[in-house]
Amino acid sequence: MQKEQFIEIANKIAENRASEREMASFLFHINNYHLESSAWAEIDPHIKAAIKNTTSKNILSNIAHTKPNLVIKVPNKQLWPRWIAAAVIVIALGLSIIYYNTNPNFDNDALITQQVQDVAPGKQGATLKLSNGKTIRLTDVANGELAIESGVAIIKTEDGQLVYNIKAASKDLGSNTLSTANGETFMVKLPDGTKVWLNSASSLTYSTMLQQNGKRTVSLTGEGYFSVAKDEAHPFVVKNSGQSIEVLGTEFNVNAYTDEPVIATTLIEGSIKVAKKSTTQLLKPGEQALNDGNGILVKQVNVGESVAWKNGDFEFNEEKMSSIARKLERWYDVKIELSDALANEEFTGKIARDRNISRVLRMMEKTNSIYFIIEGRRIKAIAK
Repeated sequence: MQKEQFIEIANKIAENRASEREMASFLFHINNYHLESSAWAEIDPHIKAAIKNTTSKNILSNIAHTKPNLVIKVPNKQLWPRWIAAAVIVIALGLSIIYYNTNPNFDNDALITQQVQDVAPGKQGATLKLSNGKTIRLTDVANGELAIESGVAIIKTEDGQLVYNIKAASKDLGSNTLSTANGETFMVKLPDGTKVWLNSASSLTYSTMLQQNGKRTVSLTGEGYFSVAKDEAHPFVVKNSGQSIEVLGTEFNVNAYTDEPVIATTLIEGSIKVAKKSTTQLLKPGEQALNDGNGILVKQVNVGESVAWKNGDFEFNEEKMSSIARKLERWYDVKIELSDALANEEFTGKIARDRNISRVLRMMEKTNSIYFIIEGRRIKAIAK
């Protein structure tokens, strides 16, 4: 909400002329932006007093009875009209409680707000499935050697990473699968020294010795960032559903989630070959291959956007809300409800992934086209 619009609606509220939508939007911004303090400071003191005087003790008490676990404090002032009360119910029940107090803080142009629901960001975590079928929750085990398979020691390091060290050669090609759930990310160092960072809801399957038939082969679902150790005698192959990527030593990112419309392979440095049946594309640094199942399109991209997740950020550049929602759902383990119209809204911005989801949503709300209501792990997106 722009400053001018905020002040205009404040005037309407003071004169009992604001619509339900304007009231809801005003209260929403009070809660989420702490009154946009610079805008609140510009409102005439008489208008501020009038807004305070429209607070209804009785109406908000009814809301409190509807949601017994909510605590609402209000001064004993005039009653709001019923249509204002309805707007308050939407905000109070859907998002948060707004505390209006007659204490000095309020007189000093500050309102106390409290977010009653939020969702914490994801964190490091994964599950390892060994070749014998045993599963290990890596967040639940102590650091050190976890197992020895096919002459390879599997070690959890102090910084929470998984490292494979070859102790003795073996012909046993037992496979391991490292998988992350929604809200998890993890890094593994394979026996050849290759490092793989897994994003949320992803999995990597590989043999404990890694090499098979002269190649180092892994299978990826979801998204992973690869820093491949050089070994010209043994190409490194990443298999996804519908394509394979072959490299000698390089860094690249693969987004192969099944709910995405394309498999996106982005090259950071070196050279890779992306193949789908009879179609092959050779990528140069800064290029991205998009595989939609029918063919492979190569384009130049800003690689920073593709690897932002690995560096601890969300980065959007005119990205559709439907795509952003899928990323937020995986990282925060939530469900976001979007209308078809909002799904095509585009956003640009960057924010750290270690923030609560409310901070990310607030950033998008500043576009003045959308706002969000958090209800547990369900989030509703609403057009302004």
